[in-house]
Amino acid sequence: MSSFATRDDVLARAGRLGGAFSVAGKRPTLTDLDAFAAAASEEVAEAIRGAGFDPTTLDTDATQALADLAAYGALGRALRGLGDASPQVQELLAHAELVWSSAMGAKGTIADGSFPVIRALAAGAAGGGPVASGGSFWGDEPGYGTPDMVAAENDALHGGNTGPGFRKEQKL
Repeated sequence: MSSFATRDDVLARAGRLGGAFSVAGKRPTLTDLDAFAAAASEEVAEAIRGAGFDPTTLDTDATQALADLAAYGALGRALRGLGDASPQVQELLAHAELVWSSAMGAKGTIADGSFPVIRALAAGAAGGGPVASGGSFWGDEPGYGTPDMVAAENDALHGGNTGPGFRKEQKL
């Protein structure tokens, strides 16, 4: 899956503070921005999977709508890495963290289904199909826990002379 956000997306949201990432010998660098954008994009993709949709099948509009979220997530990480306590940096950091935290996490708008892209997906738009199911344990193993299955498992683990030690009824 490609990233929802790129370095240019992050720099666009950084505005005039974007130059701080181009200072020679200082971190975070522009390369770090690429890594932050990729990591934030993957977290957004995981959140979408957690909501029951496949992020690899999103249409262009949905992908572009998620660029803002991923870019602010990456920007927040980059700004924290600067270690600058100036009011301009702190204000932008607070905004980036607000955008990121309002959508992500267990109480975020992606998880509760109110994020616009998730609403579009739930309505059958935005191109995202459901995530492929891993199956159902109870459907795939209907006999689990029954006496016959427990006995078969016991025989497989301890039958014959395959036990981890000698049992009373085993002969030497």
